[in-house]
Amino acid sequence: MYSLEQRKKAVELYIEYSSHEARVIRELGYPTFNTIPVWYDEYRTTETLHEGKKNYSKYTTTQKLAAIEHYFSNGQCISRTVELLGYPSRPLLMFFNKERT
Repeated sequence: MYSLEQRKKAVELYIEYSSHEARVIRELGYPTFNTIPVWYDEYRTTETLHEGKKNYSKYTTTQKLAAIEHYFSNGQCISRTVELLGYPSRPLLMFFNKERT
């Protein structure tokens, strides 16, 4: 994982070198051809770069709580909860429960 300063430097060079990934990689020795445009797109749309790894969740807090509620109110059967709700996976349901406490 690259620091915020390293990512900023790569994006600045990418802009300076007119979107030429190879020149940036040659000069810095990092990152990959696919990574630089992703960082640049983030910088272009938000005018900044995120501090650390972003945590994305496919499920909303409401969906998580509904799954946990169903699990506890219907006999604490993980397989049945996942089957009836259609989400999440068995390990993810247990993660939701641990995350809640």
